[in-house]
Amino acid sequence: MALTLLAVAIILLLAFLSGADKPPSRSTNLLISVVAVGCQFAAAWLFSAVGRADPTHVQASARRMIAFGRQVAVTKRAAEEMFEKENPRPSVMQFKTQMGILSAELSKYEDDAVGFIDDWRLVNEKAVERAGRAGR
Repeated sequence: MALTLLAVAIILLLAFLSGADKPPSRSTNLLISVVAVGCQFAAAWLFSAVGRADPTHVQASARRMIAFGRQVAVTKRAAEEMFEKENPRPSVMQFKTQMGILSAELSKYEDDAVGFIDDWRLVNEKAVERAGRAGR
């Protein structure tokens, strides 16, 4: 933002100096214009990096999500096995114990999901906030 403002200020300076009693030489005008263009290019280059994910960050986040998917699959299979078990039929206490384990696992998964969101907030906070508002 500062570079864009600097470029605008330089262009305004050039316009002001051109209307003076003794305007600057062509070479001075060219130099001022080149500096303004350079500031514009620098501002555009800095802006283009906003929200771009670092590949190592993306890889680490993807690795965490893959591990998360595996953990969810293991918990799902355990819950399905307990639900489908018929011979011998699980006791109420066994069901209660399994539900406690399932509840603890789901709590851990919730924490992991919040961590994933925080990972992406580091990359592009505005995009995460927009996604959060859109999901309501």
